Amino acid sequence: MSGLPLLDWPALTLSIFNAFILCWLGFTVLLEADRRAWGVWLSAEGLLLGAIFFIAHTAILRSGWDWNNPLINFWWRAGWWPLILSPFAWYCVILWYSGFWDNAESSLHHRQASWFGLVLVITAFLLAWMALANPLPDLDDQMGTFAGFYGLAIAFPVYILLCILLSLDAILRPGPTAHFMGNEARRIARPWLTASTLVLLLVCFLVAFALIWGINTFEAGYRNQVFSPSILLPLTELDVIIEVLITIAILLIGQAAMVYEVFSSIPLPRSGLRKRWSFAIVTGALLACVLSSVFLFFTQPELAYLVLIPLITGILTIQNHLSVKDQIIQTEQLRRLARPQQIYESIFSNSQQDVPSSNGLEEFAWICTDLIQAEKIILLPSGVLKSFLPDIVIFPEQSAKNTPPIPAEWVDETTQPKALVPENCDGFYWAIPLVSRRGLDGWLFLGKHINHGFYTKEDIEIARSAVERWMDNQSAAEIARRLVSLQQESRISSRLLDQKARRILHDDILPLLHTALISDSKSPAAIQITEAHHQVSQLLREAPPPPPPEIAAHGLFTAIRQIANSEAEFLHADLNVDVDPQAEQAAASLSADAAEAVYHAVRESLRNIQKHTHLPEDERLKIKITSKADGLLFIQIENNGTDRYDNKSVTDGGQGIKLHNAMLAEFGGGMRLENPSDRIARVTIVIPVRMVD
Repeated sequence: MSGLPLLDWPALTLSIFNAFILCWLGFTVLLEADRRAWGVWLSAEGLLLGAIFFIAHTAILRSGWDWNNPLINFWWRAGWWPLILSPFAWYCVILWYSGFWDNAESSLHHRQASWFGLVLVITAFLLAWMALANPLPDLDDQMGTFAGFYGLAIAFPVYILLCILLSLDAILRPGPTAHFMGNEARRIARPWLTASTLVLLLVCFLVAFALIWGINTFEAGYRNQVFSPSILLPLTELDVIIEVLITIAILLIGQAAMVYEVFSSIPLPRSGLRKRWSFAIVTGALLACVLSSVFLFFTQPELAYLVLIPLITGILTIQNHLSVKDQIIQTEQLRRLARPQQIYESIFSNSQQDVPSSNGLEEFAWICTDLIQAEKIILLPSGVLKSFLPDIVIFPEQSAKNTPPIPAEWVDETTQPKALVPENCDGFYWAIPLVSRRGLDGWLFLGKHINHGFYTKEDIEIARSAVERWMDNQSAAEIARRLVSLQQESRISSRLLDQKARRILHDDILPLLHTALISDSKSPAAIQITEAHHQVSQLLREAPPPPPPEIAAHGLFTAIRQIANSEAEFLHADLNVDVDPQAEQAAASLSADAAEAVYHAVRESLRNIQKHTHLPEDERLKIKITSKADGLLFIQIENNGTDRYDNKSVTDGGQGIKLHNAMLAEFGGGMRLENPSDRIARVTIVIPVRMVD
């Protein structure tokens, strides 16, 4: 320590900050790794070794060159062990990351194998020298020798320089990778690792200078056990410069390790880890500033440690707040992802419109912009679902000039996303296979991310799940819509055939039989003709009735009023019909088939009143029919004196209710049976209508 607070405070602050960040990185890499391979353990150990060095460095700065402090010699020696191991650990991590051990025939392995052996020998020699020869002078022994330390001051910078230069070569010219998405991970993380290695190279030169210069000026003070400010001031200045560079290198390594997860054996980075990395930097900076201030400016640091209580509490509270905030965002995202996609409306839409519907395209656009956050996306359906979806879905429309090619070898390997070269694929970065139990359902091509230049693991998984769900829903809606359309066409054809058969029987066959019977009533065939005439007449009576002419002539509600008056007169009931004028106008937009389905459902409901009504003699039956329209046409039929249904659904009702509910479902409608109160029954009929302004 120089004795100048403006110089000692940044030195101590940077040392504490580096120790905190390296500890956090080491434990995080170890705990967050998908597969704890030996390279992951080595990465974590290398980071923790750096943390141990800065802990020792902080202890020395805090104690100052106090020769009477018994711990100063311990920290002096303890700091050199991680200092020697850290360059070798960094070199091994870079070799593992670059694929040195993945392929013994690679150019990287041939190029670095002998150098790795040399570095291994030097590392073992330095460790053995430290353990056996003890080249470090004892700080509390004035008669110690500097001979061994001179040799260490020369060998150590050469050793660091060799590790850094070899690491830089492995980063710039890596070997083939055996990991999924290894090349893509290297591409996006290479600038950060290269920059950090270059900074460490500069640190290496400064350390060499510090050792050579410091050892010449240190020896005199060591003999006298006194250091003058002329020695401590430049030494502290050089220490601050080196610490600043090391801090920059640590932040660059942390960016590669946390944002791109190059040391965790995970092919794609995770957004949550990136947020925690940013929070760790802020926390480390705040903690370092507070602790260094306590060490330097408080006369009794032990009492000042009480400041850490609210500080740590505040940090934990903020972290909890951020976690809750992230949870709210994720919940909102999940809620919007699981929101209704108006599949029901799509099923009963116009059968002639293109698929998917406008609602489906809006949902796909929302997935692209708010969920995936991609500038452009192409969906190429394939397999079974291709028959029910467009050949290509583009967002935004006309944004893609060419469809990226799908190599033949991808067809057999459709379980993992494929990284693309944007320059060769019209600006698309990823090709994601959409796979289900049916096989390959399509390919999803992602353009550049809106907020940053790469996609996280969560982004890819969410994109795949959301688009697969959208494809399933749109395909199911299209299948149902086609079936409804076929059912309607079949019913129309059947009705036309029934009407034709009715007309022929009534207008042609019956008169012909009647004429034959009159002309020859005494013949033996008269009995058979009479029987045939009787059977045809019975068939006409039992055939489904034609649509009420009142619907076409006067409207749906006119026909409903007529059948309601007829049933009320038969049941001796009080009838109240309250139809909103807007509902009557909206009913006019119904097709003839839909209006007929509503009419028969109302008639079935009125006739069920007679079956289920049990009134005392002094109570009169009351029937109330109301109707309103608001995008849907609601018709409610309510009566008293009915046994309680206990809120049974339509599926628990009689066959008539089930039949008419199915008929209404062809047009997007339905009916439900409920008991709003004791001995009150209500049937509600619902069907979509087009509102009239």
